[in-house]
Amino acid sequence: MPLQRSPQKSPTTKSTSGGSKEKRDSSPAYASDTNDRIRKRKRSDDSFKSELSEFKEEIKQMLTNWKFEQAKELKNITNSLNDIQKTNIEIEKSLNAIAIEQEELKLRINNIDHECKENRAYILVLEEKIEDLQRDARSTTIELKNVPKLSNETKEDLSGLVQKLSESINIKIGPTDIRNIFRIHGKNDTNKPIIVELSSTTLKQNMLKGIKSFNIKNSKNKLNASHLGLKDNSTPVFTAEYLTPKANRLYFLARDLHNIPSIVALGTSAAMSW
Repeated sequence: MPLQRSPQKSPTTKSTSGGSKEKRDSSPAYASDTNDRIRKRKRSDDSFKSELSEFKEEIKQMLTNWKFEQAKELKNITNSLNDIQKTNIEIEKSLNAIAIEQEELKLRINNIDHECKENRAYILVLEEKIEDLQRDARSTTIELKNVPKLSNETKEDLSGLVQKLSESINIKIGPTDIRNIFRIHGKNDTNKPIIVELSSTTLKQNMLKGIKSFNIKNSKNKLNASHLGLKDNSTPVFTAEYLTPKANRLYFLARDLHNIPSIVALGTSAAMSW
């Protein structure tokens, strides 16, 4: 197959094209348009620079304001922290003062507690001494209970009742054997006990033993008012040692314990004579 070649361009065409371009570049209209574009580009660059400068100024002003606000807030925070620190110092001082006061109060309380213990111990010693004195003072005294009261009763009347009682139990007691005798006063009209102080502890013990023996022998006619010389009066009469309040309380508790089977039977010289 024979080769086909492309037709060559005409030199005239190329020359024409080149001449047209040269003609366009050297024309006055093209130069003016180029200058306009350059001026527009220059104005655009100046506007951008101005906006950039304004933006920088705004950022700078914003940072300056922010820095001022931060400094102001930091100053306020510093002042607040200083106030808090001062308050904490005052609180610490107050707590230290309170702690010192508490220690002083604790020391005072300990001293008061120690003094109270000493006082209680001293009171117990005094109570024991008073108990000993009362026991010694009542060592020769007996108590007659439930004896009917006489009208216009005198010590001589009471002494006569005790002497009549001694005759009933076959233990002779004279007026000189009775140191003192009186009836305990009370608010109500019941028969209050008669307290009889004898001349000796031996005589007191003999009286109590004699009354107990009399009641055993006369179980159907135990000691009563008629045995004291009060005729036609069978009111029961009871006798006992004249105990101190403390001893009387102990005796009362002992009688309660005596009724418990597990408790050994208790005996006391102060036992009631029935």
